[in-house]
Amino acid sequence: MDNAGFVDGKEYQDIDLGEPSKGTKEPVRDEKDVQFHMAISEVDKPSSGALTKEELLKYSQSHNWRMARWILLIILFICWCCILAAAITIIVVTPKCLPWWQTSVIYQIFPLSFQDSNSDGFGDLQGITDRADYLESLGIGAVWLTSIFSSGGKAFGYDVIDYKAIDPKLGTMDDFEKMIDTLREKGISVILDFVPNQSSDKHMWFNGSKLDSTDGTSNEYVNYYVWSDKSTPPNNWLSTHGGPAWTKSDSNSKSYLHQMSSCQPDLNWRNKGVRQKMENILEFWLENGVHGMNMHGIQFLYETSKLDQNEPPNPSFDESIYNGTTEQYDSLKHWYTSENSLTQELLEDWRSGIFDQYSTAGGYRVLMTDSDSNMTYLEQYYGTTSNNKADIPQNFNLARLTGELGTMVTGLHIADTIKEYIDDLPSGKWPNFQIGNYETRRMASRFGSTVNGNYYSRPFNMMLLTLPGTPICYYGDEIGMEDIELESTYNYQDIRAIDDPDNWRMKTREYELSPMQWDSSPYAGFTYATPTGGGATPSPVVPPWIPVGDNYNTVNVKNEEKLDGSMLSMFKALTKLRSDNRAFQSDNFRDFSILHSTVDVVAYIREPDDDSGSYLTIVNFSQLPTVTDLHELDESIPIQGQVAVSTHMDRNDEVVELNKIKLYAAEGLVIKI
Repeated sequence: MDNAGFVDGKEYQDIDLGEPSKGTKEPVRDEKDVQFHMAISEVDKPSSGALTKEELLKYSQSHNWRMARWILLIILFICWCCILAAAITIIVVTPKCLPWWQTSVIYQIFPLSFQDSNSDGFGDLQGITDRADYLESLGIGAVWLTSIFSSGGKAFGYDVIDYKAIDPKLGTMDDFEKMIDTLREKGISVILDFVPNQSSDKHMWFNGSKLDSTDGTSNEYVNYYVWSDKSTPPNNWLSTHGGPAWTKSDSNSKSYLHQMSSCQPDLNWRNKGVRQKMENILEFWLENGVHGMNMHGIQFLYETSKLDQNEPPNPSFDESIYNGTTEQYDSLKHWYTSENSLTQELLEDWRSGIFDQYSTAGGYRVLMTDSDSNMTYLEQYYGTTSNNKADIPQNFNLARLTGELGTMVTGLHIADTIKEYIDDLPSGKWPNFQIGNYETRRMASRFGSTVNGNYYSRPFNMMLLTLPGTPICYYGDEIGMEDIELESTYNYQDIRAIDDPDNWRMKTREYELSPMQWDSSPYAGFTYATPTGGGATPSPVVPPWIPVGDNYNTVNVKNEEKLDGSMLSMFKALTKLRSDNRAFQSDNFRDFSILHSTVDVVAYIREPDDDSGSYLTIVNFSQLPTVTDLHELDESIPIQGQVAVSTHMDRNDEVVELNKIKLYAAEGLVIKI
C-alpha cells in the first residue's frame, strides 16, 4: 500500500522542499491557528520561547504592574481590617458565657439520708446513682455532698479516719466512681466537703502524735496536732460544741486542742507535713473526677501559736437561752482561734496552684468555703481580681433568718439582707445565696405557714432561684419537707447534742436530716426490701437510721410529680426559666437593686446583657392579699407584663397590670416585662 504523505523507511528523513513557487497555494489556517501566531509575533522573545530573568524583572517593575500590586495590597488590607472589626464586634456584643458553677443550681445532699440502696437503713452513694434521673429532672448542675470520707462514726463523717477512702456505710470507691460517671453523663458535677481542720481521734496520725519521742525514735506525726505540754487547759478557749477546747490525752501528760468535739482533734497547719499530705489528698479527689471542694470549718484552720492567750468575753452573750453549766462558745470573742490571716494565704496558694492546675483538664474546679463569720471576713475569702481565693465563700445571711414571718422576719428585713450582701460584694466577685442547709432548720418549719396553710417554702424557693449568683438548695426543700419532731425520749445521735446534753434540743441537727420523702410507701421510699437468693425472697426492711417526716404521705416526690401546681413543679419551672433566659445567666448583677420592699412585699428586676427580655420577681410574705403599684415607683416599668411562673402554677401566662399587682398570701410571681 502506498504511503500517504510519509517517506519510505522506518526513520524520519529531513526533506528540503525548497521555496514555494508562485503558483503554490498557501495552506489554509483556521481561526485559532491565526490567533496563536499573532500572539507569538507580538512578543519579542528568544527563539527558545522562555523569558529571561532580566526580562521578567523588567516587566515586573513596569508602572502598570506596580500599580496592580499596590491596589491588590490595599484591597487585602481593607479586607483584613473588616474581618478584625467584625471579630471584635462579635466578641463585644455576644453575651458572655459563664462557667458551669455560675450558671448551675447547686443541690446539697446529706448522703446518709438521701436514698438507701441496700436496705441497711443508711443512705449511700449507690442510692444517689439510682436517683440520677430525678436529679437531672430538677434542672440542677451540681450536687454537693457532705463528708463521705471513712470516719469514726461519731460526727456524721467529720471525724475522718481515712481521707482517701469512702465510709463503709456509704459504699466503696467503685460506687463513688459509678456515681461520678452517671452524674457526669447527665451534665451534673460533683462537689465534696473537705475536712482540713480536724481528723478523728482514731486516725493513725493522731495515734502517732500521742507517742513521745524521748527514746530517740523518729516519729513523723509528733507535731501533726496542736498539743499543750500541760495536762490542764492552758487557756480559756472553748469548743463550738460547748465546754473547754482542750482534752487531756489518755496516753501522755499533755492535752490537745479540739475546736469541735473531743473526738475531732485539731491538725497543726504550721507543720509542713500536714499541709503536704492534705494537698496530696486534694489532688487525689480532683484526679478522681470531683469538680469542686468545700473547705469545711475553714475559719478554724489556724490559731495563734501563743497558747497562753485568753480570749475576751463577749458582752452581747445571752446566757439565759442555755440550760446547765456548760460554758458556751458564744460567751467569748474568738480573736485567737478563728479567721487567722494564714488561712487566706493558704487559700490563695490553693486557688492559683492545685485548683487552677486541675481546672485545665476537663473543666473548672470550684473552690468553696463555709466560714459563717460576718461579711467583713466573707469578703476576705474572695480575694481580689489579681489574687483569687474562694470562688464561692458561702453566704449564710438568708439561712440565718429565723422566726415566723410577720413577727421576727419581714419583707423589709429580707430586702435589707439581700441588698447589704450585694452592695458589699468585692469587685469582680460572684454572689451566692442559700436558705437551707444541713446545719439549719428547714425553711418550711423556720418560717411557719400562712393562715390558709400555704407554706412560705414556695416564695422563698422563688427568690432563691431568681436572685443574682449561684443558688444552693438543700435536698427536700424543693418539695417542702419540714423538720421532724423529736420527742423528749428521743435517743439523739448528733455529736453536738451528745457533747451538751442539757441543751440537746438546741444543738442537734437531726431535725433537718430526716430521710428524703420519695413516695407514700413505708419509710417514704427511702429504704425498701431488696431481693435475695436470686430474687425469690425479699430481705426485711430495716428502719432508717433517723425517723421519717410525719407528712411523707402527702409531701413526697411521687405525689408532686403528678401535680401541675405542686411545689416541685414550680421548682422545675424556675430552674428551666433560669437556664433559658439571659436575664438569669449574665454577670451584670452590679446593676441589681431591690425595686420595692415593705413589711409584706419584696420586688426586684433581673435584666439581661443582650436584647432579650427582663424579668420582675415580686413576692408577698404577708398572711393577707396585697396590691402593689410598681409603675408609680418607676415609670420605666411597663403597665403590663406576662407571668412566666407563679408560686402555685395557676397564673402562668396570665397578663397582669403592673400598676395594680394583686398577690395572695405567701404568693410570688416572676413576670416577663
